[in-house]
Amino acid sequence: MTGPAWIQAVGEAWGLAPGAAWSGLPDGAARHAVAALARSADRPVLLVVPRRRDAAEAAADLRFLLGGARRVLEWPADDVRTWDGLSPHPDIPRRRLVALDAIERGEPVLVVAPARALQQRVLAPEAFRRLRLELRRGDVIEREDLARALARRGYLVTPHADEPGTVAWRGFVLDAWPPGEAGPLRFEFFDDEIESIHRMRLAEGGRLRSAGPAELARLLPAREAVFDEDSAARASALTRAAVDAMGAGHATRRDVLRELKQGLWFPGAEDYLPAMQPVVAPLDFLAAVAPPDRPVALVVHEPARVRAELDRFEELARGRWSSLPAEERPVVLPEARFCGAAEVAAGLARAHRLGELLEDEAGEVGAVDFGARPNDGLRVGAGELEPLADRLRGWLDDGWQVVLVADSRARAERLRALLEPHGLALDEPARDEAGAPAPPPPGRAALWVGPL
Repeated sequence: MTGPAWIQAVGEAWGLAPGAAWSGLPDGAARHAVAALARSADRPVLLVVPRRRDAAEAAADLRFLLGGARRVLEWPADDVRTWDGLSPHPDIPRRRLVALDAIERGEPVLVVAPARALQQRVLAPEAFRRLRLELRRGDVIEREDLARALARRGYLVTPHADEPGTVAWRGFVLDAWPPGEAGPLRFEFFDDEIESIHRMRLAEGGRLRSAGPAELARLLPAREAVFDEDSAARASALTRAAVDAMGAGHATRRDVLRELKQGLWFPGAEDYLPAMQPVVAPLDFLAAVAPPDRPVALVVHEPARVRAELDRFEELARGRWSSLPAEERPVVLPEARFCGAAEVAAGLARAHRLGELLEDEAGEVGAVDFGARPNDGLRVGAGELEPLADRLRGWLDDGWQVVLVADSRARAERLRALLEPHGLALDEPARDEAGAPAPPPPGRAALWVGPL
């Protein structure tokens, strides 16, 4: 299928009713189709893949394919085992918050999530908006009040704001590095009025340099679990209900409430997110923030594997909970922290489904069969390059657009040198206005360099 025909087929498939099956799309081809879909979408697109590794690989491929045409964000799952009393890496909840923010604002981003991420409840829209700070030039706020508000939202007060989630101030200048920004935001005050806002970048020697002024600063919280003035009553009621349901955990509840009220952040405190803030199922968040005429576009790659991962994680979370002695369990019930597999699967029922071999509800092969094939058969060993070169020449003679991808410039030059004696000339890639590589003309081969 040539480039224009591919794009036309993707466009036609995108117009199908939700729940349509797009078959004949192994991993690489599926990502190519999603990239084409995202280019034309006027709304956020959420791609759900089976596992964490699949999400990382898909995000890297999609950034390469899209160039600067769309932002590609990851919605990660926690990287720790449930109920182990450990906190995820701080970057993980921050990346989730960045994805939620882009979706809530209706930005046409492409978000990639592993199945498990859709089972972790997230901040309800009203709580998310309340914890997100928006400041404009000319606003009046005391520097100390702003610093305290950021500290309550998980920012670490440091001498220099030199990494995400830190805040520092001196005199009439306050620097804060919110999640999702490439560098700190600098607020310069005249008395209690914000006189200017600048986006900063780290220069050599760790010094900050202005990357340009800004009229609006959007500061996301540095973590999801924020214990604020509204949290005490909520935490008391939810943990009491958990203790009553378990018939145990009184001492744990007392210790947890005391430490939270004192502002002490302990390992595994993220398990108490539902006790601190209102939470919802991730798919319910998407439905609540999207306009009715522009819902978030849902795409599931390899739906059978996604469902298997949902079931696996539910069994893992519940089994781990049941195996702990009652006095060692967090005083938050599993259903308050996680969604069940059936609930998530029901929410994904309207998603477009992509995969190598899918069937629709009638048992027929997918409504659209792209006929793409895995490239495993193109592997070559020592002295076996000629059969591959012969296949490539045949495709070019048939008018195919052929693209070879190397992950570094050095390997690209090596590949070019290997194929030239076989009569295969590889064009330099053309680029579109977004900086993404464009396919060559029919009957030509191009060599792309990037993390595909």
